[in-house]
Amino acid sequence: MGADPLIAQVRCTQVQHERPNALSDLELSQLLARPDLRTTIGTRDRAILELLARAELRRSELARLTVADIQERGRQPDKRRRRAIAPRRGDQTPLEVVVRGSKRGRTRTIPLHAEAHDALRRWYAARPRAATDALFVSLRTRRSAAPEPLSAGAICDIVLKHGAAAVVRDDRRTAHALRHTFCTMLAERGVAMEVIRALAGHVDIRTTQLRRRHRPTQSRRHPGASALTASVGSVSVSVASTARQADRTTRRADHPVLA
Repeated sequence: MGADPLIAQVRCTQVQHERPNALSDLELSQLLARPDLRTTIGTRDRAILELLARAELRRSELARLTVADIQERGRQPDKRRRRAIAPRRGDQTPLEVVVRGSKRGRTRTIPLHAEAHDALRRWYAARPRAATDALFVSLRTRRSAAPEPLSAGAICDIVLKHGAAAVVRDDRRTAHALRHTFCTMLAERGVAMEVIRALAGHVDIRTTQLRRRHRPTQSRRHPGASALTASVGSVSVSVASTARQADRTTRRADHPVLA
């Protein structure tokens, strides 16, 4: 039986992947500076934004993180990953975040930038006691409400809220845009595609290659630029009561990595 002549006329069309919209230097700086570090909720939100912008995490991956997933780095077989996250030696740390249950059930480790580590330390010190080991928890206004793990949807709302306050363009007020911003920065700095793919957890290398083809007109620096560091360092962190300080000290001892 011969083949259907209509089938012979079918031609495959290459699927055009949507190119991500990356934040500019100014947008990223303003976004990361929006959370008020004098408040517990601002401290939490800043840590969330730091991990999204400097560790290339998906919102679902961030929501699944536990306190134990922030740990001292083991022997890193590829030092290029550490240099990709923090080009300046002073911004490198001996810590990493373990991302579990990513696409296709894979696990990957991402070195932590010094700014992300600092934000995590502040959040861990302010994080309320909770029955869950989730790294990021809800902060209820009612005392009777126990902290619960933040959902991926709640993380989206946090990015949207601070993105709007920072006057970030509408199509860039997402966790997805923050992840793409850092991937694009790495590609622009000439980081090898296989390194970006490993850090981002891309299944398809073509997804990674999109960052190389995307060339925004406005130049971008690494998120650890000195101007951003200076703006953050000028924000003072409020000090709680003596009893609360003692509680924080106890929890720091429980997790020396975030001390």
